[in-house]
Amino acid sequence: MRFSRRDLLFFIFFGLAFSSAVCWLLLGLLPTIAAADPDVHRSLHRWGATNGVLAQLAGNAAQASHGTGATGQAVLDFGFSVVNLVLAVFVLRLRPCDLTARLLALGMVGVAVAFNLRGHDALQVVPVSWLGEIDIWHVLVHVLSGLAYLFALLLFPDGRFVSRRPIVRAFRIPVMMVVTLIFTMLSLFTTSDHTLGLVLVFGILVPVAAVVAQFGRLRAASDPETRQQSRVLMWALVAALATAVPLIFLTTSKDQDPGERLTNEVQPLASGSYFFRCDPHPVDMVGSLVVTDEPEAPVSAGVTARRNRFDTGRIVLASDRRTTIELTNFDADLHNVAVYRDAAATDPVFIGPEISGVNSAAFSFRLFRLIFAVIPIALIVGLVRFRLWDIDRIVNRTLVYGIVVGVITLAYLALVVGLGTLVGRGTQIDVALSVVLTALIAMIFQPLRERARRLANRLIYGRRATPYEVLSKFSDRVSETYAVDDVLPTMARTVGEGMNASRVEVWLLVGDKLVCSATWPEMETHSSAKLIDGNELPSFGNSSRAIGVAHGGDLLGAICVTKPPGEELTPIEQRLLSGIASQAGLMLRNVRLGAELSARIDELGASRKRIVSAQDTERRRIERDIHDGAQQDLVALGMKLRVAQDLVGRDPDRSQQLMEEIQRDTSDALQTLRDLARGIYPPILSDRGIVHALEAYALRCPVTVVVRGTSVERYSREVENAVYFCCLEAIQNAVKHAYGPIGVTVWQQNAHLGFEVADSGPGFVSGAHAEGSGLQNMIDRVAALGGTLEIVSQQGTTTLVRGRVPVSPAPQPSSRTGRGTPAPR
Repeated sequence: MRFSRRDLLFFIFFGLAFSSAVCWLLLGLLPTIAAADPDVHRSLHRWGATNGVLAQLAGNAAQASHGTGATGQAVLDFGFSVVNLVLAVFVLRLRPCDLTARLLALGMVGVAVAFNLRGHDALQVVPVSWLGEIDIWHVLVHVLSGLAYLFALLLFPDGRFVSRRPIVRAFRIPVMMVVTLIFTMLSLFTTSDHTLGLVLVFGILVPVAAVVAQFGRLRAASDPETRQQSRVLMWALVAALATAVPLIFLTTSKDQDPGERLTNEVQPLASGSYFFRCDPHPVDMVGSLVVTDEPEAPVSAGVTARRNRFDTGRIVLASDRRTTIELTNFDADLHNVAVYRDAAATDPVFIGPEISGVNSAAFSFRLFRLIFAVIPIALIVGLVRFRLWDIDRIVNRTLVYGIVVGVITLAYLALVVGLGTLVGRGTQIDVALSVVLTALIAMIFQPLRERARRLANRLIYGRRATPYEVLSKFSDRVSETYAVDDVLPTMARTVGEGMNASRVEVWLLVGDKLVCSATWPEMETHSSAKLIDGNELPSFGNSSRAIGVAHGGDLLGAICVTKPPGEELTPIEQRLLSGIASQAGLMLRNVRLGAELSARIDELGASRKRIVSAQDTERRRIERDIHDGAQQDLVALGMKLRVAQDLVGRDPDRSQQLMEEIQRDTSDALQTLRDLARGIYPPILSDRGIVHALEAYALRCPVTVVVRGTSVERYSREVENAVYFCCLEAIQNAVKHAYGPIGVTVWQQNAHLGFEVADSGPGFVSGAHAEGSGLQNMIDRVAALGGTLEIVSQQGTTTLVRGRVPVSPAPQPSSRTGRGTPAPR
């Protein structure tokens, strides 16, 4: 895939946004790790005592870890962020040039940052000299990601607005500008008050706008699939909206609450005047901090936040000693205590974490985050179920290996800790135990992977029918199908749906070739026919499994199944395919019989037309032969008779000579009529049968023709005519194109009369030349009686014309067995 310059610019922008989000989250995660692991905490303190930017980051992280909350909340926060980042990469990877996919990916990256309260601990980790740039970046992340998420939902799934009417297009840009301005202002509100702002923007504004857009798309949709897509997303948006409205009241609740307290440890400060404030509310919540070296100076102080105001505007602390500032917050909004050297807050000394004083506010925000997660889940469900972006395979694979890795990791840790504790080594285990654990994991890997795949398929594709249900459904569908043309597509669809195949082909044996007669999903073009050798199936390319369909020991067709990349047929699916193939034997035989009967009817109709045409041609030939031959002879005889009559009295000698010529001409005319009669129907054929008629014709041939008959009797006129004229046509072709003696053999075996004409000519490649009218007439004559005719020839070898027609078996063999009559040249 080739990308334009604009595409490359977007990828660079997305890479920068994604990288900065990951760095932000890692910095915010560092205090949580330090709070959970004392060794890491001490290491960060030691590292912070050195010089350099990394040392400053380490020292700030160690200091921020003192005010970090519960680890469980951090797991939820960062887990939510990781899920959004992973989904953003997947969506962009699948459709890198799709506008909706790009907006959705950017929105997910921003949500990963904005909805992670513990990730905002990064503000306490970064050097104070970076805070100005960090604030700008933080605002841009909230605004741009919010706008991206909003327009992704408005344009989902095709990247276009719902209405295309001229009036809507005319006001589209102004409306977009107004929406962008309003959303930008509200997004700025989320940077100052995360709890209320995020619930208001992402819980009210985004769902309302998206519901309106999807409702319009639902009304304008013309096909059921598009309507179902919009309906699924609308339900998710309505759920988020219905949850956000009561959460707004919980977030802004002013009921009596014990408040939330947080003790902030402040580094030793020199004597002097400082300033403190609440960063989310820097205008209304400010005060002064006096650091003194008096012996009675306190080492701790406390401030209370209520109704977005501090209860005091002045704090006194001792100098050159570690001190603490305790913040008590009774508001639902997030507050903190930050100490600066100047009133402009350009030189920070300490920045404390933000806390909410109303438990219901923190609870409502975390609950809303779970509800809001329904929106991207609905998007993924829509993508998977309706295959808009072919994301089902990636999500399925991620679930499978995620489950496998998680289970193996938990099992390994449990065995390591459990067995290590039992043997008294803690988490230290020897090499032998490691080998045993590795062997156990290797043994359970495949069964675990299979069960994980089933669970992932159940989550992605829903409940699937059991093999028994698939076979039962197959029988019901076939029993309800009466048209032959519907049987094979029904079979392909049943196999594809029951086995989650990406492609299913049903092949039907026609002659010595397998012909692709039905596919699932249905396609306009089918695979080319394949030759078979006996009952062995040919190769079917990249198919996962091909199984033959037989009945009564005869191969009738095949079913070819192709699974999605990376998946193989399970033993259950293989048994299911075998069961369907065994059930389909009789059905395929009926289908083939119907197809052959239909082809036979078509061929009979065509052959009858050819026979009628051949009869018309033969009549015209007879008329021409009579006109050019016998008729001319008879006209000449009449003229000579009139001349002889005139010469009888005047010139008896001349009259006598003329009468002798008339006698010879009469004999010639009679022979011409006899030859013509033999060409139409030789009398000897009706009097003495096929062998004698062929022998009589052989005597008049310019080459040697040997006729042999074995157990040949008298048959119906239609049979004798067909065999005789087929042999005559073959002899005439041999005389025209070959050389040397020609052998003609006629025999009866059981209920069939066979014949064969062999020459000694140069031969030809079968199928290399189009069949002439003579050969086609031979085929039509035999086919009209239910017989067959074949021509066997190769370049440089003898040509054989062999045929057989059904007859009634003769009670006694013919007396002319083994007779041969060579005809002289």
